[in-house]
Amino acid sequence: MTPGADATMTSGTSGGTSGGTSSGPALDEFTAVFDKMKSLTSYHESAVITSGAADAENTVNLEADVIPPDSSYITVTTTMSGTATSSEVITIGQDSWNKIAAAGISAGWVKSPTTIPMGDVFELSNLGGFQNVTNAGDDTLDGVAVTRYTFDSTASADQAGAASNSTGEAWVAKDSGYIVRMHVTSTVDVSGQSVPSEVTVNFSRFNDPSIKIEPPTTITP
Repeated sequence: MTPGADATMTSGTSGGTSGGTSSGPALDEFTAVFDKMKSLTSYHESAVITSGAADAENTVNLEADVIPPDSSYITVTTTMSGTATSSEVITIGQDSWNKIAAAGISAGWVKSPTTIPMGDVFELSNLGGFQNVTNAGDDTLDGVAVTRYTFDSTASADQAGAASNSTGEAWVAKDSGYIVRMHVTSTVDVSGQSVPSEVTVNFSRFNDPSIKIEPPTTITP
C-alpha cells in the first residue's frame, strides 16, 4: 500500500479529521475498495513484517511486482536472531523459480518442483473478515489526499500461524480509489504461544505497463 509513487513505509503525515460511519455503510465502502483493487492489471507492493518480543524480534522485508492473477517477482529478506537470509521468487502461471542467499553463499535460480502460490492480499478471508469498520474521515499520507479506515479482524485460530485479535488501518487515495497503505497489528499463534506481530504494506505503480514478469535467463540444473 504505497501512496502514489513508492512512498516509504515509515514516513507520512497523518492529520485526519474525525470520522463518520461505523460498520454498515463503512464496511460496504471498504469491501468495494477491495473489489476495485482486484481489477488491477499490475501493482508494486512493499511490506515490513515484524514478530516476536522486542528482545527477540524477527523482521521480514518484502518487495514485489505483481501482475494478477498469477505472476509475481518477489524479493524477501528475513532477519532472525541477527542473521539475514534473502530470497527471490518468480512465479508465472504454474511455474515458479527461486534463488536463496544466506551467510555469504549465493545460489542461482532453481526451478521449483511445485508452484509457489502468490496469494491474494485482497481476499477479505485473509484477515478473517473485517469487523467494526469505521470511516475515520479525510487524511493526508505523504502528501496524498486519502480516506482513512479503521477495522478489527478476528481470524480462525485453529491453524498454527493464524492471526487473531487483529486491528488495522487502511488509507485509500481519493484520486484513484485504491488502497495505498495498510497497517495491521495482531497476535499470531506459534506452537501454541501468542506472539505479537505487526505488518505495514504499501502499494504503488497501479496498472503500470512497465511492470514485466519474465522467467530467469539462467537456471541452475
